[in-house]
Amino acid sequence: MRFFRTVGCLLVASAAAFSMPTHTAPVQKVILDNGLTILVREDHSAPVVTAQAWCRAGSITEGKQMGAGLSHVLEHMLFKGTTTRGVAQIAQEVEDKGGYINAYTSFEQTVYYINIPAENWQTAVDILADCMMNATIPEDELRKEKEVILREMAMNVDDPVRRSNRILWATAYITHPYRHPVIGYPDIYNKITRDDVVAYYKKFYVPNNLVFVVVGDIKAAEVIAHIRALTKDFKMGAIEPLQLSAEPPQLSTRERHEEMPVNISRLHLAWHIPAITHSDVYPLDVLAIIAGQGRSSRLYRIVRQEKGLVHTIECGAYTPSYPGLFEVEATTDPDKRDAAIAAIRAEMTRFAHEPVTDAEFRKAIKTVISNHYEKLKTMEGQASDLAHNFILTGDPNFGDIYLDNIRKVRPEDIRRVAQLYLTDNNLTITSLNPPGTVAKTATTGQAATGIQIQKIQLPNGLRLLVREDPKLPFVDVRVLFRGGVIAETAADNGITKLTARMLLKGTATRSADQISESIESVGGDISYIAGNNSFGLMTHTMSDDLDLALDILADVLQNPTFPADLLEKERKVQLAEIKAEQDQIVRAGQQALREAMFTTHPYRLNPLGTPDTVAHLTAADLASFHRRYIVPNNMVITVFGNVKTDDIRQKIEKRFGTMKNQEPPFPKTVPERLAAAVQRDVIKPKEQAVLLIGYPGSDLYSPDRFALELLDEIYSGMGSRLFLRLRDELGLCYYCGASQLLGLDTGYFAFYVGTTPQQVADCQKEILAEIERLQRDGVTEAELERAKNAVIGQRKVKMQDNADLSMTVGLDELYGLGATFFQTIDEKYRAVTVADIKRVAAKYLAGPGRAIIIVRPPTKP
Repeated sequence: MRFFRTVGCLLVASAAAFSMPTHTAPVQKVILDNGLTILVREDHSAPVVTAQAWCRAGSITEGKQMGAGLSHVLEHMLFKGTTTRGVAQIAQEVEDKGGYINAYTSFEQTVYYINIPAENWQTAVDILADCMMNATIPEDELRKEKEVILREMAMNVDDPVRRSNRILWATAYITHPYRHPVIGYPDIYNKITRDDVVAYYKKFYVPNNLVFVVVGDIKAAEVIAHIRALTKDFKMGAIEPLQLSAEPPQLSTRERHEEMPVNISRLHLAWHIPAITHSDVYPLDVLAIIAGQGRSSRLYRIVRQEKGLVHTIECGAYTPSYPGLFEVEATTDPDKRDAAIAAIRAEMTRFAHEPVTDAEFRKAIKTVISNHYEKLKTMEGQASDLAHNFILTGDPNFGDIYLDNIRKVRPEDIRRVAQLYLTDNNLTITSLNPPGTVAKTATTGQAATGIQIQKIQLPNGLRLLVREDPKLPFVDVRVLFRGGVIAETAADNGITKLTARMLLKGTATRSADQISESIESVGGDISYIAGNNSFGLMTHTMSDDLDLALDILADVLQNPTFPADLLEKERKVQLAEIKAEQDQIVRAGQQALREAMFTTHPYRLNPLGTPDTVAHLTAADLASFHRRYIVPNNMVITVFGNVKTDDIRQKIEKRFGTMKNQEPPFPKTVPERLAAAVQRDVIKPKEQAVLLIGYPGSDLYSPDRFALELLDEIYSGMGSRLFLRLRDELGLCYYCGASQLLGLDTGYFAFYVGTTPQQVADCQKEILAEIERLQRDGVTEAELERAKNAVIGQRKVKMQDNADLSMTVGLDELYGLGATFFQTIDEKYRAVTVADIKRVAAKYLAGPGRAIIIVRPPTKP
């Protein structure tokens, strides 16, 4: 797993220092007599609660069994039953209440969390407390989960992102346990027994080693009293001080370059830096922003834009409890790997010898503030922030100290830490590359009903949607157009995405660098989207900087120049994305399923395009696409956040009111339904296999979509009948579920499973048998109610964030469903009956037209 901490990740900032008001309540901290720490914050802005339990047990605490992955095993097992709850009961109970439950393990802690509607907060707290105190760790469930974890290990080997990250940490550290994978090593892991797991549980899951955090629409006193009552018999345990081998100073550059079946190279350059409590963390975090965060950063401008040596590049500092890493990560073509490494090293060396500019420095400080507010948008973000602060520093409000120290950083401090840490002797370089390329290249050493949306239509047809929300000083803007693959043909496939990304690469008055620097200098961002049915641009800024964001949006949408040199660079990036997608077996399977389900409809097309079509697109093609589809009567703008509607109307009219409308020439499409069975194998040099079984589905406008979406939920998640059968009962897979392609025309409904090549046939047999049972017997009232609660509860959680809400509302309006559709959708889900589920199962899953896709490794001779 990745441990790439972006700057500001630990902040709970002193807002007054920057005159940026927040409305978050103070955290209440209570330490019970048994040592259990409780952190509670009231936030009544949305009817949602996050409850989390943090245990100070991670991969580095496993002692004599280091590398066994015991912490990760417990992450899997604690939801597998307690003395009062059965194996599947925990997940089902949460889903019954409209919640979402999950967990993750890191180097230093294991975290269990539940997001749930506020009225059900006691359920979340009760379940977490029960799991912490009374997990039974059944022998048969442990045996099945151990098989699941072995498949997860194999998946990590197949995943180029995780594998390249693992190579870095195993090379940068030679003594400290950060060098070990959190999930463990198969040889050590296979030796652990239930006794080992139970002993580890009893040792570390004691109240004085746990932190409970609850944030949301609750009363703090009630939560604290409830947890106190729940844990009154939870006894303190003896926790030995953690004694770890310190990582010795690195004395020379380390390098490691490996190969696997991928299409592009992934690079890491990293330098050892101090832990979070060291005073040099603050200038290092500022340096990370200036060096490699955003399109105006030095590495992006010089290494990617000017020299064209990488497709992506970013920089960050990971500063946990023990000394961490300052890291630059990039993707590149294998023949450019060495040049990219040299260019990155040269740019990082400049920081030790040349001062940063005032503009770079000011941008970095503003970005810290923006990152801080970003985390406070959801209850889950606030809770994670408080607990992480407390676990690492002992102070949930550590961000006040952090931000004060960030403000004290001076440009000369950045130069000093660059000289001290970014040295060749402290450098580790690793890469993961396509086969045969290493040797060829020389190496160097809120609730929906309470949300009010104002709709305004300008004379030229442009539709404007505004939400006034003064909770935080942010504004999210979305400018959306119908388009995507529905506006493409096989000859110009990929043009939507290439056009959208090129909109940000220059206008008649702004260069690409000026666009990114202007928005990022105020802590904002601007990006593009492009998919099946739509495309557009997005900005996120503080409300004081909204005029700047709107000026840039108006300019890039109305005056793009599609410069030839940057078009070639972006073309290469998109071609690299196509290659990278084929490295992911699930993504490769999904694309194969599209091509099998649709032979003429544009839904068969990949939004990224194909290597051939993207290679032949010209600036003239992009300009023509722009003229035809970026027109006001094909346009919806959403402005959600700390704004006033009348003011926004004037701003939008001023910038977009003179655009001329015209009818966009969408290609005529005919909904397509697969008439006969199709089966295709996709061969990938991977360890694992993916099976997908797809059927013709519905569209956005069909009343059946709601029953199908609930059916999707019934067959997804840890409490689903498919998961319980395939994974828990039979141990056939690591993951499984259902998914849909839902669009303007008929899409598809699919089942998927990740398994071993040897078990594909068994999984296929089980899924088809389950579909027959579904058509014959339907689902139970309890299953349907749980699915309704889960779908509706997850929507409530999503509605907290104006970024997600503005996108949802904007797309609903763009597609003709209306800006208030989201306020009525819950009742449409509630109206679905078990008879409706049985009816749609017979209608959509019973015909001869189905596609079976198997992504598997080549057959061994």
